Amino acid sequence: MKNITIFVTIIRNKILKTYSILSFVLLILIRGASVFSQNIVSKELTHDEAELINKATTLLDVNPSESIIYSRKAYLQAQIDGDTLQMSEALRLYAKASYSINNPDSAKGAVLKSIELVKNVYACQYALSLMTYADFLRLGGEPLKSIGMLKQSAQILFVCGSVDNFMNALYLLGQSYDMAGFETEAINTQNALLRLAKAHNNYFYQFKATNSLLIVFMKVGKSPIELFEQMMFAANKSEDPDLQTSAWNNMANYYASIGETDNSLFCYKNALDIAMKYDDNENIALISLNLVLYYVRHNEMETAEVYFENAQVRENYIVHFTWRSIYLGLKARFSERHGDMDLAAKELIEAIEINKNGHNYPNMISLCRYTASFFSRTGDFEKAYYYMQQVADLSDSLYILKGSKDENNLYYKVLLDLEKEKAQTIFLKNENLEKNRKISYLLLISALIMMILGGVVMYFLSNRFRQRILNAEQQKETLLAARIRLSNELKEKNKEIASFVLNQVMVNEHSNDVIAQLRQIGQRCPKDVQKKLFEQAGVLASTQNKNIWKEFDHYFRQVNPDFFLHLTSTHPDLTSRDLRYCALLSLQLSSKEMAMITGMTLQSIHVLRSRLRQKLSIEKDEDLGVYLSRFSSGNE
Repeated sequence: MKNITIFVTIIRNKILKTYSILSFVLLILIRGASVFSQNIVSKELTHDEAELINKATTLLDVNPSESIIYSRKAYLQAQIDGDTLQMSEALRLYAKASYSINNPDSAKGAVLKSIELVKNVYACQYALSLMTYADFLRLGGEPLKSIGMLKQSAQILFVCGSVDNFMNALYLLGQSYDMAGFETEAINTQNALLRLAKAHNNYFYQFKATNSLLIVFMKVGKSPIELFEQMMFAANKSEDPDLQTSAWNNMANYYASIGETDNSLFCYKNALDIAMKYDDNENIALISLNLVLYYVRHNEMETAEVYFENAQVRENYIVHFTWRSIYLGLKARFSERHGDMDLAAKELIEAIEINKNGHNYPNMISLCRYTASFFSRTGDFEKAYYYMQQVADLSDSLYILKGSKDENNLYYKVLLDLEKEKAQTIFLKNENLEKNRKISYLLLISALIMMILGGVVMYFLSNRFRQRILNAEQQKETLLAARIRLSNELKEKNKEIASFVLNQVMVNEHSNDVIAQLRQIGQRCPKDVQKKLFEQAGVLASTQNKNIWKEFDHYFRQVNPDFFLHLTSTHPDLTSRDLRYCALLSLQLSSKEMAMITGMTLQSIHVLRSRLRQKLSIEKDEDLGVYLSRFSSGNE
């Protein structure tokens, strides 16, 4: 087996070297052609178009409504001039501005038209528009769809030589991996972006990468404190007050999440001081809202209201739909506090509608829950029940644990049906429930006391029995150690099988490329040279392994003789093709390795995994490879 592996590795290295040289030459030709074509078009850009595009770009973040106006003008001017490239760019800017002001349908329509205009014509502009559309999908809760598009965009932008746009594609790809739950891929992507940004002294993307890593670290339970110094260094080096305020704000959010209130408050106030220093009205408003949330959680409503006034006077700067909904939700709280229930109800409903249009369902659930509580306090139990039902429906769609959903729904529905004439009955039922709870608690405590006493008696009276248990545990540990050793040996053998199959597949793939190249070169050579080249191609073809699957089946059955017997006895409906894929999955190969072996795409591999998971009736939180490996001889 080792000799075969060494021989395969030597052949694979030779083939890869030849293939890499040809790929590098092709990459240079493609890159030159793409950049040259777009440079020619950019030289023909009129003064009016350039000015309108620049204004739309400049206003995109600070005033998206104005950006929409200039992007429309730029599109009309480009349409008059017949400039397809600038029409596409104007539509892309219009789409980004529209999405910022909570008009996702208009934004998606514009960016799809932008893509269609330059598809198969201007590769670099196509990549930019595709990246924008992928980001819309990510923000709309479809990260899996955006991942493939962002990979394609990154590859094209790399060829175009657009470093900043390539780094932006990496950043958005890392964000999509994070949102899709692929934390390892997200960390690897953002680390790659961080290395690239450091190489180009780009402090903006250094900050973006460290900031994204901070968020992923918090999600997986890893302390992000080691990133704080890098994040602050990048923010300070950029001399961008917006990044500096964001850095302090993000550190504040982390400290708040772990309960370090003093550190959290210190960071929030530092962020606010920087925003005040540079008269950054947008950040003043947003950080003030963070401080309001902080003081509301600590039930310090008077202090919270002081900071809310900071945000309220800068209401026009709260543009993004997520922050807009948070602002309206907090405003409703203070309206209720001052007794204006009608205004509070109107603001809550408006905040829910904004989240609905922006597909921000987690925020929508929180707002609906608070709105149900609000209408319950005002005596409008019909609306209270309606919004609690919204919480239940949204929670079901997002697979969120709903806690006391049924109890709350029943409570509001009973109040709606019975209202005043049966209110006394409800109170009596609640009183009985409380009594029953107390009785249950007493019985539980009594049972625990009896168990403790019984345990103490058994401890003093059964010393010999305890020694037997200790001996049994030692024997169990010995057996477990032997089992673990056998399991490890089985895993090593399975790794050898997987390595063998992968090497055989790669050798066959690369040898096919070399054979094709030899035959192409031979067609243009003299007959004597052509004959020799064709003979070499034939020799190389004869060395290919045509029986990979038979050899895999042979080696797999030797190492795991009872795998298929155990698997089919538990799951008799599996086909022969299913059994082959189950054998590969039991080796715990990655999706990429599975794709190489089977010749399928990564998306097809994901579909295959999902189909097998359904056939095997496996829970979503259980690893498919680990489950199948249990049917091997050493894992029973």
